[in-house]
Amino acid sequence: MDGKKADKKDRRYAYELGALIAKEKWVFPKRAKQVEDLIRPKMKKILIKVGQINMEAGLNESKTASFIYKHLPIQSKVKLWGEEIYFDVPIKVDLEEGFAKDLVNEGDFGYWPEGPSLCIFFGPTPISKPGEIRPASKINIVGKLLGDPKEFKNVKEAERIVVEKSE
Repeated sequence: MDGKKADKKDRRYAYELGALIAKEKWVFPKRAKQVEDLIRPKMKKILIKVGQINMEAGLNESKTASFIYKHLPIQSKVKLWGEEIYFDVPIKVDLEEGFAKDLVNEGDFGYWPEGPSLCIFFGPTPISKPGEIRPASKINIVGKLLGDPKEFKNVKEAERIVVEKSE
């Protein structure tokens, strides 16, 4: 790479090669983690606290995720909509090309510009069709929960929620 910054394709290749090295035990197992740490870009992590739940989420490389991360910690009150938690945030960002979605997956963490709110998806919403999770309108996907999304099923309306930087 001649000292130049690696582009995404180069980083992805390095990550896949490192994963193969670790999987095939081409290096000692204790070194596999070190190899992976060297080739995988550091993911920013956040901690979501609500009720008895303390769950990490990994943020993606979107501008929206970076903007949210810079404005942490955030405190708010939970609102429920089907199997979605959403809560108001003092952040205003538009939909972001490449990250704006009208269908999401279980465990996705998103930003809803119409709120503005952050959203945690752990199952279908009232407008979801069978086999899908559909937000009220497009959201920016900003990350993914790093634990079991179903833990959020016991969260109650108006509970205090805190999102802060992790690590």
